[in-house]
Amino acid sequence: MRTLPPPSTVTLRPPPPILVIRPAIVANHGRLVKLMGDGILAEFASVVDAVRCFAQAQASIRERNFDVPASQRIDFRVGITVGDVIARDGDIYGTAVNAAARIQALEGALAAERQA
Repeated sequence: MRTLPPPSTVTLRPPPPILVIRPAIVANHGRLVKLMGDGILAEFASVVDAVRCFAQAQASIRERNFDVPASQRIDFRVGITVGDVIARDGDIYGTAVNAAARIQALEGALAAERQA
């Protein structure tokens, strides 16, 4: 028979980032396309809505991180691009999606790119 540790030794994990970011996506007219491990792909009809979503999510995460040790904080990066995408079977593809993935991978950088 398996026993649980005493309540004083149970560690609570912070909420997954999706629980913090999803409300901002919905509030800013976005669409959650898919979850990829610890990554999120969202689509917005307006770049203004996308930037507003990121700002709201960042503010929410900043509040949650205020009294949290650095090793337990939720941090995230974002890549925002403007361009055409190909929608197929509930997913999106294309140069704009690839560019956003590359931008978010830049450590310590917030960047935006406009596709011609």
